[in-house]
Amino acid sequence: MTIRDDPLNRNWCDLDHDTHLQLFDGLRAATFCFLATDKDGNHKIAGTGFLIAVGLDTGLVVTAKHVLSEGVFGIQHPHPRFARSSLFIPPSALSPSLDPKRLHAAWMGAHSALVADVIHATYTETLDIALCIVIPQKEEEFDAAVSIPLDASVPIEGETVYIVSQAELQVDSEVIGEPKWSFEFSMYRRLAVRAAVVTGVHQDGYRQYKWPCFTTSAPVQAGMSGGFVFRQRADGGITACGVVCADNSTDEASNSNFIAGESVIGSTWPILGLSLPLKFDAEGAQGTMSVYDFVKEGLIIMDVNELGRISLSRDQDGGVQSIVRRP
Repeated sequence: MTIRDDPLNRNWCDLDHDTHLQLFDGLRAATFCFLATDKDGNHKIAGTGFLIAVGLDTGLVVTAKHVLSEGVFGIQHPHPRFARSSLFIPPSALSPSLDPKRLHAAWMGAHSALVADVIHATYTETLDIALCIVIPQKEEEFDAAVSIPLDASVPIEGETVYIVSQAELQVDSEVIGEPKWSFEFSMYRRLAVRAAVVTGVHQDGYRQYKWPCFTTSAPVQAGMSGGFVFRQRADGGITACGVVCADNSTDEASNSNFIAGESVIGSTWPILGLSLPLKFDAEGAQGTMSVYDFVKEGLIIMDVNELGRISLSRDQDGGVQSIVRRP
């Protein structure tokens, strides 16, 4: 399958920045890069994330779970004392630290940049999707950031979609004095927007990827995990229907637009089953509510026309027990 209406009959292609300048500026303002710090204070890049809700002092960022559970954790603990498959390991020992000295979320718009702290992260072991609450550091605001509405629909095989993520990520950091964790860093990145074709839809999982997902013809590289996939709506709007999770592409596909790759994209609708805290106080997070309920309350924007196809079952305490998408 090739990209619809592409005169060159390519399987995938990178959109040109100069031709789509306004689009790139808007998408750039919605993306984050997760930076973790090793034991020596060196910053390393773990992956990409994108905003689905934002205010001046708070942002809600979606990323792939493995960006946190493997990327951030691996940077913070390069030589763990146990194998992840070992028995009787407390969950806290496998969780990445959200300490602002050890983890940051960097935002870079068209004309400005800032570094945010990650104050909360939630994910489950059954999905490669995570939600993070980020706040800007002192005297900064998300005044130029934009959010991407979630899309509960699922693209169909043969449809053209667009992958948005950070590529060619590099960071140079230097500890500049006391305390030890005072630092300066320079970061480089290129926003990649790739047109691709949906090559398969897998509502019950695909190979080792045991969650609702679909595959596309465009290859993705390291650092692009946690980016999003959008489909062009009839009204010209953009909504995120997928999260970049993995890549099975060959080297040949990565080097030629005429050879189809295989990127694995997690569907966004299962995000509705995750829970977020209602507020934070001196004792930490207090109370929870599912993303589904946040959407119903109008606090998170989503394609509400598709919510009728999604049902949640709850346990006796009102928590989300499971989430199912009906055909």
